Amino acid sequence: MSTAPRRGPRIIRTLEDLDGAWLQATLQTGPIASFAVAEIGTGQMSESHRLSLAYADPERAGPPTAVLKLASADPSSRATGVGLGIYAREVRFYRELAPHIGGPLAACYVAGHDEAEGWFTLLLEDVAPASAGDQIAGCSLQQARLAMRELARLHAPSAAGSRSSCGGRASASCSRSTTTPCALRECAGSRPSTAGASTAARRLAAC
Repeated sequence: MSTAPRRGPRIIRTLEDLDGAWLQATLQTGPIASFAVAEIGTGQMSESHRLSLAYADPERAGPPTAVLKLASADPSSRATGVGLGIYAREVRFYRELAPHIGGPLAACYVAGHDEAEGWFTLLLEDVAPASAGDQIAGCSLQQARLAMRELARLHAPSAAGSRSSCGGRASASCSRSTTTPCALRECAGSRPSTAGASTAARRLAAC
């Protein structure tokens, strides 16, 4: 389980807003001597950038790299993300759900959202050399099995918590036909128990 991310000193709207002082305050490290930015991914409603960081004081250094995710600079794409609530949901996921669930989640250093204008900022752990899936090409059977196992790990603590909070009864909206348990849809505000997580993981993996 990870800890809840900080909300950060301010929202980073574009790369022009990013500086060493913000990174130092967000990562809670010593002074940032320099940083380099490289675009990663092909997001349509957001932008992801890998930050390579150099620290002035090695004894107060933080992670060598991190991933910065921002709202799209394109007004039309950004309006879509805002209109569909995608930005708000992703920030809330890292603030409210990620600290309580399992699975292969990148650590989140900061999660900020400007509700008035729709901008958001996520600073995440860099999980390289892991690579993103290709939504066009699809995946192999082996990759699909791996994804299902990891989804089970991701969902199991919330699924177990939902059964506990409902007196041991699963919600009627849960069924073997879905890989998204009701806990994530209906109990997002609760703090799930990890009791029975292993059983829940096996049940989800078998779906």
